[in-house]
Amino acid sequence: MNREELKQFINECLESGEWTLPEGAIPEAYIAEQVDAILKTHPEIQGVKGSDLATTIDKRSDTPLMDIVRYERAMQKGDRKVIEEMQAKDVVVGTTTEGGHLVPTEDSLELINLVFKDSNVADHLRKIPMETNSLIFPVMSAGLTPYTVIESTDADPYTAGSTVTTQTNPTFTTATITLYNHSAYTRISNEMLEYSNPGVEAIIREDITGGISSAFDWSVFHGTGTAGADGTASSVTGLETLITTNVENAGGAPSFDDILNLMVPEDNTAGDLKIFCAPAARRALAGVKDNAGQYIYDPSVRDGGVPVVWGMPLITNNRISKTLGSGAETAIFSGAFGKSGLMGFKGGIKIIVDGLSGSQYNSTYIAAHSYMGFQVASEDHFAILGGVSV
Repeated sequence: MNREELKQFINECLESGEWTLPEGAIPEAYIAEQVDAILKTHPEIQGVKGSDLATTIDKRSDTPLMDIVRYERAMQKGDRKVIEEMQAKDVVVGTTTEGGHLVPTEDSLELINLVFKDSNVADHLRKIPMETNSLIFPVMSAGLTPYTVIESTDADPYTAGSTVTTQTNPTFTTATITLYNHSAYTRISNEMLEYSNPGVEAIIREDITGGISSAFDWSVFHGTGTAGADGTASSVTGLETLITTNVENAGGAPSFDDILNLMVPEDNTAGDLKIFCAPAARRALAGVKDNAGQYIYDPSVRDGGVPVVWGMPLITNNRISKTLGSGAETAIFSGAFGKSGLMGFKGGIKIIVDGLSGSQYNSTYIAAHSYMGFQVASEDHFAILGGVSV
């Protein structure tokens, strides 16, 4: 079996999830050489039986190596059930010479948990995996101009009055997604790590992932494009700055006409519109009536499990500020989040556990880093209603 045949065989095995090597396909000496190389690189699998690894993606494994294989395969197949099952595992386990180490697979799993579980807005965005920190996203701003012609007269270009199909060209622009490092850092007593009940390690891990996801939510709506602490600044530039065309001001309690203005983005995009607002803004919407005197917001009218306002699913987010403008105002955001809200991300959340630097104080440092970015395909696919009193 030459190199190309081996490559094809491996691809077929990954596709089917079954590994049946033809007898004599690869020389035994070559196999032994490769096994030795793998064992030197991954000493943690020394002594693992081959039968423990010979399983398919649908079977549960107790070995860390099989967890790696199962997760990678599930990501390729888009198997959400297996991915979510793997997400239940802890991120930080065991110790190394520096006081702690990451399980490589678990490291990549936590971002999925961060995006789809902890972040309120990320699950509604168009997610784009990235290998670098910047991606130029091509956007078609104008398409071709179609013509309708009458075959009997227009087939002859020399016939007087025939319709000429004029050449037109699509117009393109770009949207650049830039990833920024969202991070958190803390120090904790080793004694507390070892003896606390409930386990403080799990509490810190949950707080880190929840905190980073919460910071990303704030940045999507209010990010300033300037590095800083959550709630005051963010390297991500958010909707409050990006949206310039469809911007209205309620000047107090929202009115029926204000809500109609939130529907304007549908003139510019075929994407389904959604509304994001603070819980206090939803309460304000509960008192708005249409021109016929009917309340426009009825929580019993839903799109799946989400209540709707005039056909637009309404989602509350606690990170949308209630202290805008004069200090007692908020904003309501609408737009084609699933089509034109672009979220870039790279790798997984990186949790670094350092027991060496703080060893003289019997302490461990824990740091977390996650690379995420946000951009819109077109700013007129969104609208903002500001000045909503709360």
